[in-house]
Amino acid sequence: VGIVLGSLFFEAKLLGYKKSSLYHLINNKSTSSKTDIIYFIIACSGLMALLEIIFLCGLGYYISSKINEIYGFGLLQNSHPITQIIVQFIYAPFIFYFVHRVHHTRFLWKFHKVHHAAEKMTMLNNFRNHPTTTAVRTIIECFPLAVLGIKPQIIMFYVVVTGIIVIWQHSDYDWNLPFVEKY
Repeated sequence: VGIVLGSLFFEAKLLGYKKSSLYHLINNKSTSSKTDIIYFIIACSGLMALLEIIFLCGLGYYISSKINEIYGFGLLQNSHPITQIIVQFIYAPFIFYFVHRVHHTRFLWKFHKVHHAAEKMTMLNNFRNHPTTTAVRTIIECFPLAVLGIKPQIIMFYVVVTGIIVIWQHSDYDWNLPFVEKY
């Protein structure tokens, strides 16, 4: 909540209040803006994320411990944290891209179109996700990392870093980073 609120105020400072997500969310009485706010509140409750972490990552860490117990090696669970961070930051962006492409297939589009239904781009659009797409993303992104034995703290660090980036991707702020956008 603090990161989102800080981002909303910082964007208002950069763009000017009348061009910012904060202005549109407060002054726009459209169903779309209200929907963004409701999805953000649901995300803030943490209930969906908590259930996903308990069931999916918990299962992944259980499988990882069984692999270690049966075969005597822990994949990456005993490796240096820097190694785990490198694996995390190489693996996850490719998987995120793959998952997003899968959400645009005929079967999952029915669920993912909720995210694309916003009438105005705001920083809260990121939270507008159907529970089905969130579950599929968590299974494909987090479960393998848990099985590999990546420490939960490293996964959470990555989630925070990329969460901030994704919030800003839904901003109207023009970063003007041609090298990054090109590659």
